[in-house]
Amino acid sequence: MHIHRFLFLFSLVSVTLPAWSADTLYRVTDPYGNVTYQDQPPPEGSNYLSEPVGTDQALSAKDDKVAVSGQRGSVGRDKILALTEERPLVLFSVPDCDACDFVRWFLERRDLPFEEVDVKVNINNQIRLNDATGEYRVPVLMVGDEPVFGFDSDTLTAALSSAGYIKTPIDNGPAEKDVNQETPATPEVN
Repeated sequence: MHIHRFLFLFSLVSVTLPAWSADTLYRVTDPYGNVTYQDQPPPEGSNYLSEPVGTDQALSAKDDKVAVSGQRGSVGRDKILALTEERPLVLFSVPDCDACDFVRWFLERRDLPFEEVDVKVNINNQIRLNDATGEYRVPVLMVGDEPVFGFDSDTLTAALSSAGYIKTPIDNGPAEKDVNQETPATPEVN
């Protein structure tokens, strides 16, 4: 029984020791701005950006709200503050609305400043919503004068990218077709 414990502990230490001794961490950003820290860089040719960081930087970034906000795909903090003057983000919502919660989460996750306007019972807020969109439906995220209706992460990402709030996802273009690959035959129907 003791030999099994010894072998288990030995294998556990031998597997985890290389991870503890990693001198370099890589800050890896996916095409949508999500950031992870890894001990290996992403494969060459992938759609991921990476930069080596020291372990001290990576650990402090987790605790530093300002550092983390810039790592979630948003542009620099100064630029975001300037954008809020030109194209403010206004979320029209109501309580107990799952789609409204998702849009709010989407913005908060990227640490983007926005004004939330509850239109459930306030008639002035309802008039403001109608003046801005011509409709009475939520959620609506106003990116400057442009409304984004509902929650669709791709639509929100595109709107925030074109407004300059977040970095544009990486696009490698269309995949090349393999000319050597045969097209499967269409089955005959009797």
